[in-house]
Amino acid sequence: MTCALSADKAALLAHASQSSLDHLLAQRSMREIARRLNDALRSLHVSAAQFCLLALLYRDEPPTVSELAQEMQMETAHVSAQLSILMRRALVVAHAGQGERRRRRLTLTPYGQSVLLDALPLWIAASDDASHFLGSAELHRLSSLAKTVHATDRADAAHASDNLIDHDTLIEAEEHHA
Repeated sequence: MTCALSADKAALLAHASQSSLDHLLAQRSMREIARRLNDALRSLHVSAAQFCLLALLYRDEPPTVSELAQEMQMETAHVSAQLSILMRRALVVAHAGQGERRRRRLTLTPYGQSVLLDALPLWIAASDDASHFLGSAELHRLSSLAKTVHATDRADAAHASDNLIDHDTLIEAEEHHA
């Protein structure tokens, strides 16, 4: 049995119910798009995330893992995990950059370039399918939203880091005065 709600709480509940349904349906749509992209690339044994990495590595100046992670707005650990798969398959190679012993630069191997070029028409067709499924405007809006969320997460992490530093400084000061 449900209890009677005031008009204000009933309106809030109706709004929360609709927004939770919207979020659930958006999540399902994004999973469906990911499934379609991954299915399209399955014959080449490349996932959508791996294709994105291959495409981003097709450039003149080889990036580092952290540069790729920043560009993809993903955690470095996740990018590294995907790259290790591509490296095992000899699609990508890491090497020391000029004058940089510690920083590893990433490049496509000739085989990696071949797989990328073979995947390109499959990706384009699947991407067009995804645009028709969701709509180009919605895809653009979701991409913009993801960038905003990532920027907010990075700002929150920086703020948390600043707070940790301040907290540590306070602890050191207290220990010094004790």
